[in-house]
Amino acid sequence: MQKILFGTANKEKIRHIRHILSPFSIEIIDPIQLGLKLEVTEDGDTPEKNAIKKAIAYYQTSGLPSFAIDSGLVISGLSNKEQPNVFVRRICSQEQEVTDQQIIDHYVKKIRSVGDSTFGTWHNCIALVHSEAAPLLHSWQMEVIFTSNQSQKTTPGAPLNSIMCDLDSRCYFSDMAYMDRPDSRAIMSFFDHNLDEW
Repeated sequence: MQKILFGTANKEKIRHIRHILSPFSIEIIDPIQLGLKLEVTEDGDTPEKNAIKKAIAYYQTSGLPSFAIDSGLVISGLSNKEQPNVFVRRICSQEQEVTDQQIIDHYVKKIRSVGDSTFGTWHNCIALVHSEAAPLLHSWQMEVIFTSNQSQKTTPGAPLNSIMCDLDSRCYFSDMAYMDRPDSRAIMSFFDHNLDEW
């Protein structure tokens, strides 16, 4: 079974990816299993640049095929200056760590400034590096609804899931099964189309 390293230390993201890719003949390895504590500075101005940088760094460090996922966010009603873009979690400064609840509180305040709810667009990119060749890339957008009414269920490591609803079902992401989420379908499609190429 092919081992692939997922370049993140976020346990929720690892759990999500392992679950949705379980039908594939691959084993998802995380940095903790390898004893890796890799700090990659995400200084790109697009999800593509950050995903590529992380995937290359993990591949070069581990020698394993490696992939990374990065995102940017645009929220309807906010000014250009207020948009999170690629700094979704960096709400104070690039050096300062914040808690999940601080992130929720920050975005609830932003949403309330434009109404009880508003639309948001995630700009996502997955980058996979398995050789010295150019990374395999897939970018996609995901439209969601943000609400100032927080769900009673939260997702540690993915705080915005509790104030973000699926556009079709209107369900909170924190209440949805992994396989039902639109981001899951995009990631599964990427691996389905690319695994045979290497």
